[in-house]
This record gives sequence, structure tokens and C-alpha cells, in this order.
Amino acid sequence: TNQQLHSSLSGRLEGLFPDQLCDIISARSSQLRNVADPYGKPTPASRKAVEAGSVTLADGVMLQVDEIEREFTLAISARFGIDEIQSFVLLRSFLYNEGL
Repeated sequence: TNQQLHSSLSGRLEGLFPDQLCDIISARSSQLRNVADPYGKPTPASRKAVEAGSVTLADGVMLQVDEIEREFTLAISARFGIDEIQSFVLLRSFLYNEGL
């Protein structure tokens, strides 16, 4: 998560090797370069992927999107005007961090 990245870069979290940190930063490079709009705008391609039930993240990992996740993902995207895949990532991060 972005919080883990911040903790690693600030020295509060140990255990990552420099090459692992570079991989994490590289996967988020487009977000980090565009601080004014880090989650992008909704796109037809992202919406289609979410609706199809399978999304590929920036680091190449493919995840399945179930019906309930799809509903929440599209609602988050519509409410905040952000990319659907980014909405899915934020939803998953929230659920993981809350232990749900």
C-alpha cells in the first residue's frame, strides 16, 4: 500500500531490500508522476475489465472481481471520478487493512 511505501522510504519500516523497493516504486511510477490526479479518470477499458470480472494491475498481477466487488468498485469510481481499476485496488486495500 502507499502507507507501506511511505513507511519504507521514511525508514520506519525495515525488511525491504533496495531492489524490492525499486520494484514497488516502478509499479507506482505513473501515480507518483501525476500527483494532481494519482488515480486517473474513469476509462472504458478499465470499466470493461471490471465488468468482465478480471483486472490486470500495473505490476502484471491478474485479480478476479466478484459481483459485490464490481458493484462497490463502480460506485467508488463514479463517486470520486477515478479509474475503475484504481477504485478496485483502493477497495481491496481498504478491506485488507480493516481485516474484512
